[in-house]
Amino acid sequence: MITVLIEQDGLEHRVTVAGHAGYAEKGQDIVCAGVSSLFVALCEAADREGALRDLLTEPDAKRAYIYRTKPAGHYLTMFRAGILAMQREYPEYVRLE
Repeated sequence: MITVLIEQDGLEHRVTVAGHAGYAEKGQDIVCAGVSSLFVALCEAADREGALRDLLTEPDAKRAYIYRTKPAGHYLTMFRAGILAMQREYPEYVRLE
């Protein structure tokens, strides 16, 4: 299961994507690909805006620290909507906390 956690801490948001979907074998997992694409798009957009403070990659998780700017808020809204759509479509594989 992929778990997505979006937290607000002071002047920034912390977005954590952890786990593996296990929907299909590695390299064929459309659920992992979908969630990864949403996360990469969020980080790229925030970075272009100058709102990405840090991006950490661990063996089973990725975490982005994004400053609370108006454009970054819009990017997070779109990211959350995408993750919720993935959760509706694949409830056994994706969870937004």
